[in-house]
Amino acid sequence: MNNENKHIDFVDLIGKYLANQTSTEEISVLEEWVNKDPENKKTFRELKQTWILTNIEHIDEQINLNEEWAKLNSTIIDDEEYAEFLLSESANFNYNKFLKMAAIIVIFLTAGYFLFYLVSNPSTEQLVAGNSVVSATLPDGTTVTLNHNSILKYPKIFPSNIRTIKLQGDAYFDVTHDLSKPFVIKTKNIQVEVMGTSLYINAKIDQPTVDVVVETGNVAIIGDNDEKLLLTAGEKGIFEKWNHTLTKEVNNDPNFIAWKTGILVFENESLVNVIDKINQTYHSNITIDNPDIYRCRLTATFEEQPLNIILQDLQETFDLIIEQGDGKILISGNGCE
Repeated sequence: MNNENKHIDFVDLIGKYLANQTSTEEISVLEEWVNKDPENKKTFRELKQTWILTNIEHIDEQINLNEEWAKLNSTIIDDEEYAEFLLSESANFNYNKFLKMAAIIVIFLTAGYFLFYLVSNPSTEQLVAGNSVVSATLPDGTTVTLNHNSILKYPKIFPSNIRTIKLQGDAYFDVTHDLSKPFVIKTKNIQVEVMGTSLYINAKIDQPTVDVVVETGNVAIIGDNDEKLLLTAGEKGIFEKWNHTLTKEVNNDPNFIAWKTGILVFENESLVNVIDKINQTYHSNITIDNPDIYRCRLTATFEEQPLNIILQDLQETFDLIIEQGDGKILISGNGCE
């Protein structure tokens, strides 16, 4: 074994191999180490068995376990030796052997690198929206649009009976219809179950409620106390975090996904509500310093207009003074009667 190999953590390397995260060069190094000493080969076999025991629940239905073992045989252990090994293991299996294997599992769960490679699920994807809106198509054809500062976690391949994803933040979903595979969106406080529908979920951590607005179809919301609420198109479900209750109402907000569409519609709306919706849509920091301005009311539609154009329209319509600086926008003026 060369000097470089002396510094290799082969437990770590085996973990990477079993997690399918090794390079061609690393596989060659591992082959050389396994074939160099019978004890090395024995260690490899035991760790492989441990991996099977600890990950059996995570093996995807699309994976053919027999094929994976055959691949392993061809790369590291020859067929004759491995057949003899299986026969001996089968003949000598007993509970003491099983307990020994369980002990091995416990030992390696305490090892940081081995824990990372064997217990982590490399088949999970993560979609992150930082300071922009991000869209993606999930493996089942469902489309999702994440708002700023949101995270979505989902599997590369959904299992045969359910489609489960996890959301932090807020997002819009257009879920592919599949009666045999319910679509479940989990947040910190609730989970939303759908078959095929379009909906918006606002599960931001810093707000007192989790809101679900159904655009088409039907959904079920399940709270953290197992309370269940059914929603249909045009309805809004509200989960109160402080008392863990679920309520619903008609959704009267035409701008609930303006951050996605870029379209803002106001019908005789108070300017304070207009500014609040603009802040949500453009992630701006606009404040009003004269309460009389709150009484101003606006009827207008803005379709994918830049923020400065909208502010200019407000300024001209209500004779306002708009000052900008340090990422803040201050609106002042005489207001409305």
